Amino acid sequence: MRNREMFHWTQEAYLYIDLMCKREFVRGFRAIDAEQSLEELKILDAGCGTGALTRELREHFEPRSIFGCDIEKQSIDECKNQNPHIHYFVHDLLKPMQTGIKFDLVIFSTAIAQFSEAEQLKVINNVKDQLNEGGFIWITDINDDATANLFNHLSANYQVVYKNKYSKHLFNKFFIFPLAKHLPISLLRIIDNLSIGSNILTQIIIKT
Repeated sequence: MRNREMFHWTQEAYLYIDLMCKREFVRGFRAIDAEQSLEELKILDAGCGTGALTRELREHFEPRSIFGCDIEKQSIDECKNQNPHIHYFVHDLLKPMQTGIKFDLVIFSTAIAQFSEAEQLKVINNVKDQLNEGGFIWITDINDDATANLFNHLSANYQVVYKNKYSKHLFNKFFIFPLAKHLPISLLRIIDNLSIGSNILTQIIIKT
């Protein structure tokens, strides 16, 4: 991966919260880049929602091409209007894709936990059929019983390129979130390490 000025450091504490999440985002792409150049990747954001992730991919990582899919037609229509240079389509992840397109990387960003444990495996198998040989599946999601079992299954059956746990949206369970703007960064780091008021996410990237 070429050296890029991806994210500007700031001493604003509330922006530090966002940077902690983006740090993991960058680490994941560095791990993939060690296996295959990012500029060669054809990427699908599965369950793309409003298209925020696809916009960041296009802005910061310059992959070969970017696609996004979601079950909500309204969301896809909005994505197409806002991001005309990105390819979007409506799709139910519980069903096989009929696009005829093969991807190098499929990303699930907080999308897998919406499915039951049995459905999660079905979704993963569906996207595996759309991957080029040696393609990657990248999952970032909350930890519950179903996703924990999925992460263990993937770790046991595939090559793990990167795996880590981290917290997201510090203070999101409390009304004091606005106070983050007034707290020193040193205190935010301590609270983050203790996972106080945070959703703990697991990030795993496998090579199929």
